[in-house]
Amino acid sequence: MESDFWFNHVEAEVMPDIDGSQASSYLLKRMFPQSLPQTSITLNNDANTIISSYLEYSELEDKYAELKEECTNKLKMMLGDNEKGAADNYVVNWKTINSNRFNSKLFQKDHPELFKKYSKKSSYRRFSIK
Repeated sequence: MESDFWFNHVEAEVMPDIDGSQASSYLLKRMFPQSLPQTSITLNNDANTIISSYLEYSELEDKYAELKEECTNKLKMMLGDNEKGAADNYVVNWKTINSNRFNSKLFQKDHPELFKKYSKKSSYRRFSIK
């Protein structure tokens, strides 16, 4: 695999196909960190097929997320007030976790100058299909 990648991509200067891997996602974030404001292009014919697949997978993801949540809720009902339950091959945990969170909205309201001083701007690109 290494030699195939080296000869067919690095030496040939041919970018590998984009896939669903974290490596591809990371690469795209690095290659295109900012959008150019007020710019637009017409996508090629492959875009319609890709968009249809994306929408289909999104529906499946929603369906399976709901089914997963149903299983979670049924197990939580079985556990009730208990934090642990044992089945033949599994242990189910539903523990109470306590934490302290910083209330940035209240801090901004009470100390606007300090909030401004210690705030750090961040950006990301939001992906959507309409």
